[in-house]
Amino acid sequence: MVVALPLLFNWQQALFFLLAPEAGISDPVFDHDLRFYLFSLPFYRLLYAEVMVALAVVLLGLGLLYWLEHRAMPRARGGLRRGARLHLSLILSLLVLMGCLYFLDDAYRLLYTDSHLPLFHGPGFEEMRVTLPLIATAAVLALIAGALLLRLVNTGKGTRWLAATLVLLFAVIGLRQTPALTERVGEFIVKPAEMTREAPFIANNIEATLAGYGLQEVEVRDYPLREQGWEAITPEVQANLRNIPIWDADNLLSVYRALQEIGSYYAFDDVSVGRYEIEDAYRQVFLAARHLDVDKLDASRQTWVNLWLRYTHGHGVAMTPAAQAADEPIQWLIHGIPAESVAGLSLDEPAIYYGASDLQPVIVPNASHELDYTSADETKLTVYGARVGLFLSCWQNNLSQENNSSQAHLISASNPA
Repeated sequence: MVVALPLLFNWQQALFFLLAPEAGISDPVFDHDLRFYLFSLPFYRLLYAEVMVALAVVLLGLGLLYWLEHRAMPRARGGLRRGARLHLSLILSLLVLMGCLYFLDDAYRLLYTDSHLPLFHGPGFEEMRVTLPLIATAAVLALIAGALLLRLVNTGKGTRWLAATLVLLFAVIGLRQTPALTERVGEFIVKPAEMTREAPFIANNIEATLAGYGLQEVEVRDYPLREQGWEAITPEVQANLRNIPIWDADNLLSVYRALQEIGSYYAFDDVSVGRYEIEDAYRQVFLAARHLDVDKLDASRQTWVNLWLRYTHGHGVAMTPAAQAADEPIQWLIHGIPAESVAGLSLDEPAIYYGASDLQPVIVPNASHELDYTSADETKLTVYGARVGLFLSCWQNNLSQENNSSQAHLISASNPA
């Protein structure tokens, strides 16, 4: 009665398990209907816990009963009688089999993985090529360990084999539970060719999304971008296709940082989407502002003069088309310091004094002059020429000249005045 109480309290799960209809959609990994994950699997987990508790209680009770019987019989010598050993072995075998079912449930839980968001939901390359084989190996080792344990209980032989199997089992479980292995696989195998490695799993996620919104019958049309027939497409459609963003802004940020931060004290915070008239066409682009990050300066260069008067602003932007082929070198619309453009674009004011991040306030203009940028050929200084900021008065020594004072701007890079 006590064992059955959880089933009584969760009677709704039992009704769903018995009466829920098929969904008609199967998962791409284990080929189970979605009904299995919605209604059957929760009930199986509840039943699994009940059976495991029941078998453990029965095994302990029988073990205690046969031990007392053995102590109470004065003629008994050696181990338990054969019937008792067989009875206990049967219960232990069932307990081992139920324990191995844990690994099956662990495999099913991989379908709920969300570590690849926002790219896709569900298992990816690491889970299917690394984690799932580890779970299967652990299940096989658990079965072997159970068989060796039964042999040891009945014959007293196989201690070394059992110990070696348990060491392997715990080692495999440790590899599965620690993220070190999957992180290394993701870093050195998946990341260098992420779209290729994750393509089938992204396709599974797209199919599931279409099924969730009832869009399985959506019509798909192929447009021959580099084949005969492209000229037959209307100019409006051509323009729209050329503006479909191929790159993802989050993934593109790492490219910008690797190729266009240039100076050790520059940084890109994020990549934004913009639209400009470029070469007589209205095009969608990705761009990022190269702002100043004084925390990247060496400790020897983080002086008061450098932080407040010399390193005052970032410089320029990096810009790329939103749509460009991944198998070709990246095309830069604006890049470098000083800024270069292959599309006729220009930056009238490349200096960046304000930004969204918490930047260091600066005092400009000043007699030390500000560092505009450095290149292989020159180090260019500049003087702040705008009329915005917090004004500070600098009184001259001759106080009689009341109105003859110079002005300096205190520029807060994070909060423009």
